[in-house]
Amino acid sequence: MGGGRKKLIVAVSVACAAVLLGFCIVAIVLGVAVPLVLRGRANARERQKQDRAMAQMREFAADMRSYRATHGHYPNWENRTQGFRLYSMEEARAFMFKERNQGVTIDWGPILQDPWNNSYQYGVNGASDEFVIVCAGSDGKTGLERLPDQHVGTHCFEDDIIWLDDGFIQEPEGSQKKCL
Repeated sequence: MGGGRKKLIVAVSVACAAVLLGFCIVAIVLGVAVPLVLRGRANARERQKQDRAMAQMREFAADMRSYRATHGHYPNWENRTQGFRLYSMEEARAFMFKERNQGVTIDWGPILQDPWNNSYQYGVNGASDEFVIVCAGSDGKTGLERLPDQHVGTHCFEDDIIWLDDGFIQEPEGSQKKCL
């Protein structure tokens, strides 16, 4: 009976080791897979915010073109003749509200902040009769020192999204990631 008992102890030990090894493998797989899935979901949410910001910026641009068709110029309360100065959309709306008695019908309602709860920025260059709308991206910091000379595709959630007159000149392209 002594030999049978030893075999039973060895079999139980091997079974316990196999179960323990199985638990370790599951823990390793979960330790790797769960963060990847969570990061993927967070990236998807940030990409949805970028898409929503771009849709809102298209709406603002259509409103600006409508304003120009009515008044012959874009909203430009400083009568700037050259260069851009960026204003918050709240400032732009306040200016347009003052002109409402002159036939302005633009009303953006609550859509004055981007999906990250930062104010969109608006500017107009009176010399070239162009307007710009800027979304600061997920970090809320406008890194705009000057407008790009040509279209720029971005790959970071923190990068600015920029609409100039007829379309985006800086926008998210391809896969995006958190860079800061």
